[in-house]
Amino acid sequence: MNVEAAMVVRAVGGALLIAIVAAVIVTLVSLAMFLREPIYEPTARVWVERDLRVGPPAPGPDTRLSETTPAMVRLAASRPVANETRQSLGLQASSAELLDNLEIRRVPDTTFMDLTYRGADRKMAAQTVNTFARVASERLSDAVGKNLSAVVWEEARVPPAVPEPKPLRNGLLTLVGVWALYAGLTLATLVVLRR
Repeated sequence: MNVEAAMVVRAVGGALLIAIVAAVIVTLVSLAMFLREPIYEPTARVWVERDLRVGPPAPGPDTRLSETTPAMVRLAASRPVANETRQSLGLQASSAELLDNLEIRRVPDTTFMDLTYRGADRKMAAQTVNTFARVASERLSDAVGKNLSAVVWEEARVPPAVPEPKPLRNGLLTLVGVWALYAGLTLATLVVLRR
């Protein structure tokens, strides 16, 4: 009988250790998610076309721009554009930091470029990407020898705020989950030992 009791004690101790480790892991993950600052990614759209002096045609497929696409993206994501954006907004961040948070991609089969800026402040991120789009469209239109015209087709909107986390509710759910795991492991261990 002592041998069986020792085995039960060891099994319960093992289950308790597993439950404690699970509780620590779940708590650390919950804490990391609670402390993490949300990242917003507003997107502005720029329309690039060859020589718009006649008036803007309907946007759509344009193979004439395919050969200049890499040059357009390089120009839009250049240090001069980032410097002008930084100065226009009075930002403390360096041009390199701004460019690290900027993504520019051409919308396939169209003459549009999407500029997306990642930032923790949703209003500042939208303002930054809109300024990038304005400055980039001006630079593209003024590029010597490119014969391009660019306009900001759609400004980025301020993304909705991420709802505040509910730490009390999340903590209680975590506690219930850990204790349910512990109870399940303990019962499973007891059933296995009784056989």
